[in-house]
Amino acid sequence: MKWANIKLICVRELRDQLRDRRTLFTILILPLVLYPLLGMTYLQVAQFLKDSPTRIWIIGTQNLPQEEALALLSRDNKDFNPSLFPESKPTRLSIKVSKRLPEEATAKTIAAYAQQVIEAEEHEIIVYFPDMFAKQLRDFRDQITAYRTEEISADQLDATVVPAPQIYVNSANDKSQLGFRRTDNILRQWRQQIVKESFRESRIPEQVNNPFQLEKHDVAKPATKKAVVWSKILPFFALVWALAGAFYPAVDLCAGEKERGTLETLLCSPADRSEIVWGKMITIMVFSILTA
Repeated sequence: MKWANIKLICVRELRDQLRDRRTLFTILILPLVLYPLLGMTYLQVAQFLKDSPTRIWIIGTQNLPQEEALALLSRDNKDFNPSLFPESKPTRLSIKVSKRLPEEATAKTIAAYAQQVIEAEEHEIIVYFPDMFAKQLRDFRDQITAYRTEEISADQLDATVVPAPQIYVNSANDKSQLGFRRTDNILRQWRQQIVKESFRESRIPEQVNNPFQLEKHDVAKPATKKAVVWSKILPFFALVWALAGAFYPAVDLCAGEKERGTLETLLCSPADRSEIVWGKMITIMVFSILTA
C-alpha cells in the first residue's frame, strides 16, 4: 500500500467535493440554518406546554369526608384550596368538580370512560374518589387509634385497607403528563395536611413525621455550573455536526460515483483497492471533522 496513491486519491476526492455545490450546502449552510431553527422550535413547544392550562376533572367529591373536601377544594368547588400551594399558586389550572360519576360511566367502566374523555382532549387529568373512600379513610384512622391503645396488633394494622384515589393520565400526551405532575404535587400537599391533622387528633407532635432535616450546601462555583451545562450540550452538537458532515460526502463518494460511472475508471487505475478505500475514508473524515 503506497501512501502517495492514497494522498493522490484523497486530494482528488476533496477537490471534487469542494466543487459540488450540493455538498457545500449540506455540510456548511444547512446546519447553520437547520439546527438553530430546530432549537427555537423546541423552545417554543416547551414554552407552550408550560403555559398551557391543565384541565382537571375531579369526580366523586361526595365520597370525601367534609373536612378533607374543604382541605382539598375551595368553598365554591371551583378551585383547589389556596393552602395547598406553599409558594405561588399556578395560574394554569382549570378545575371541574362532579359529586358523582356521570350517568354514562359506572364504577366498573370508569377506566374506559376516563380514557375516552382524555383522548378526546376534554380534560388532561381525571381524579376519581371511589365510593368507599370516606369509609376506608375513617376506618384507617380508627385502626391507628386502636393500635395506639393496643387494641389491635401491628399485623392487623398492616392488613387495613388504605384508601387510594384513582388518577387517570395519558402518558403518550405531553400536556397530560404535565398535568399529572401538577396534580400530583397538589395531592401530595393535601395528603400531608391529612397526616398533620391525624397527628393532632392523636396528640402526636408533627415533628415525628420529620425526625431530621436535610440541608443542602452547594459548593460549586458559578463558572463550574455553567461549564457543566455546556459540557453536556456541546458534545451532542459536535456529534450531530460530525455525522451531518460525513453523511452526504460518504453517499456521494460511493453510490454517487457509481451512478455517474466514474467508479469503474478509478478501479482500473494502478491504485490498489485498499488505497482507494483509505483515500475515500480520509476524505470523509476531513469533511466530518471540519463540519464539527
